[in-house]
Amino acid sequence: DGNFFKKISSFFKNIFKRESVGSKINDEQELKVSELNNELLQVNEEYKQINDEEKLNQLIELSKTRKEKLINLMQEDPKKALEIVIGDEIRKNLPLEVQGNIEKKVEQEGTLNVIYADDFENPENSRILYEFVDDNFNKINFYPDENLNLISSTKVRLKGYQLENNLLTEVSQENLKVLISPSNEDNLGEQKTVVILVDWVDENGSLHPGITNEEAEKVVFQEANDYFKENSYGKTWLTGKVVGPYKTNEKCFGGIDLADSDVYFPNYSRIIIFYPVYLREIGLCGFDGFASLGKVSFLTKDGNIKASYSTNLRKNLWVVGHELGHNFGVWHSNLLDCSGIGNFKPYLCDVDYYGDPFDIMGNKGTRVFELTPHLNSHHKEKVGWISREESVITTNGEYNLIPLEISSYGAYGLKSIKIPNPSRDFFYYLEYRQPIGFDKGFKDSLYQGILFHIGKLYDDDTLLYYPNDIVIKTGETFNDNSENGIKIEVLDVNKNVAKVKVNSDIRPFVNLVINSVDVENSIINQPINVKALIENYGDLDASNIKLELYKILEIKILDNQTNETEVRHELTLIDYKDNPVLKSNDKSTIKFKLMSDEIGYSYYL
Repeated sequence: DGNFFKKISSFFKNIFKRESVGSKINDEQELKVSELNNELLQVNEEYKQINDEEKLNQLIELSKTRKEKLINLMQEDPKKALEIVIGDEIRKNLPLEVQGNIEKKVEQEGTLNVIYADDFENPENSRILYEFVDDNFNKINFYPDENLNLISSTKVRLKGYQLENNLLTEVSQENLKVLISPSNEDNLGEQKTVVILVDWVDENGSLHPGITNEEAEKVVFQEANDYFKENSYGKTWLTGKVVGPYKTNEKCFGGIDLADSDVYFPNYSRIIIFYPVYLREIGLCGFDGFASLGKVSFLTKDGNIKASYSTNLRKNLWVVGHELGHNFGVWHSNLLDCSGIGNFKPYLCDVDYYGDPFDIMGNKGTRVFELTPHLNSHHKEKVGWISREESVITTNGEYNLIPLEISSYGAYGLKSIKIPNPSRDFFYYLEYRQPIGFDKGFKDSLYQGILFHIGKLYDDDTLLYYPNDIVIKTGETFNDNSENGIKIEVLDVNKNVAKVKVNSDIRPFVNLVINSVDVENSIINQPINVKALIENYGDLDASNIKLELYKILEIKILDNQTNETEVRHELTLIDYKDNPVLKSNDKSTIKFKLMSDEIGYSYYL
């Protein structure tokens, strides 16, 4: 909707218009807010002694100035903003006329919108925008102090500090709980897509056209459709139409509001918008494209819809496909540069953002050579294109890898080998590439061994690592030199299969992860359906699984002095025991029912 895009516009315009967003500027802002904190408290003490209207007005003006600077610091450096927030006890000692300009502690439940802006030429300028949408569909700017490994439509419970329409949170298990993770099933099958073309009108009334309808048809419904159909082994394809062009003087943002009268948006789950590349060339748009990670909610003339969207300033497949990759829920493919380090020590290596040349979610191989290689195996698995049967989690054994580009139908082997490294909290991903389809055009050395990626090391991006020369070749062994003693040996490679041997000192283990919990809102004396999806990423089968379910009583307490309502939550544990056996590398959905027989218990965790 229009307001949504205006907020995004304001966020990214503020970021890209600055010449520097370095720590020096943030330190200065932190110091200024800290000085205002001290001045505010000093003036408040003086006001309490004399109760003077002039002092009250001074307090109000100080709090307004501080509010503006703190919101800017929230946006630029949430960690520094958290260091200088004012606690609730101090806030309550300020006059009511001032409290509205001071952040307050809150606890809320809602869903996330996650948007990524890509500047391929200057990766350090790329940014993530988070929005928190509460249960009443109010959208709040959300500033976590670290990047979240979450996509849009993730339901969470947050604790933090709210200042006007801005929410600041220190990311921890206590402050951010994932309640429901979105399914990737929507990524499969027909993806009904509407493409909106926008022409820009400058302040002099001159028209700057974007791409034509024919160009949009070609890049989306021919090139991108072919790319994702091949990547998904025929499981995902794009259909739809192109509308526009529409004229606007808005820079880089909007599109849905322009087409709202012509498009019945409930018919579409993917929205792609094109603006003229001219805006990028003259510096009015500081990015090549931006996209939602997964699907977000929009308000249209035909009601609320849930869809992914991307805005592109280039008509190249490598940009359109990259932003659609975000729409399907994947992050970036980077390069881990360990040159000069000696032994493999990933935490000491440099990260070259977008540096993976063999994945469209990087850009070294796409922007420079205009190649559009396949998504890597980790990304394909996240989207839902590689099944559990086509990958294995292992610490020891010999395996056959088939080329990542081909369907497993009729082939003997795996598309992905995943090796856990428990002491470093990440996985190694092995895959095998051949010059097939969109993976053609690279140096022969890419096709002569195994590609090695690391997942869940920095955010939810992947990192490509060059052990020696791009791949681990026949006869070579990679040793990660960790206490787990992981060794990866390539035994043989031909055009149909690569034989890989994995050895490690990792002891067999169980690794249970609850990927999602779905609980219906309770109604007194009616059954409550509870559904938990549990996966075992370990080597051993798991048994005697016990779930702990909490019922939450919401208590509201009115403070007569401040006239504010404090919300507290009381947790009561209900043990639910089940005895399924969950095999290694398998998942299971556990379902059960409860009765809500106590008034006041409104929801469950």
